[in-house]
Amino acid sequence: MTPQEIHDDFSKLERDPMGGYIWKKNQKTGRPIATEILELYYAGKEEEAVQYIKELYECEEEVAREVFKIYKRKIGEPPTPLMKAEAAAYFGGLYEKNVPKCPTCGSTNIKRYHQ
Repeated sequence: MTPQEIHDDFSKLERDPMGGYIWKKNQKTGRPIATEILELYYAGKEEEAVQYIKELYECEEEVAREVFKIYKRKIGEPPTPLMKAEAAAYFGGLYEKNVPKCPTCGSTNIKRYHQ
């Protein structure tokens, strides 16, 4: 297989028996191949990602490197620590709304009564 064919193989969605679509899964782990490669890439383990592709598709290391280069081009750069911090601050703020609480028990299940 060519590097592009390998990339297309694990990047395509397959028909799910329930009528939806799912990513192609690794037979050994049962997890989507694209997800496992993405996790290795975001963890900074590029060499392990190349080895994973090489073992999974039983191809030469150079072919696996080309597949990984194609994958990186499509995915883009991994998030930087600053990007992760900004996202955490943004989404953390969404969950920390100013919700009134009962001064006695701390419950948020209170209603406002009009006089």
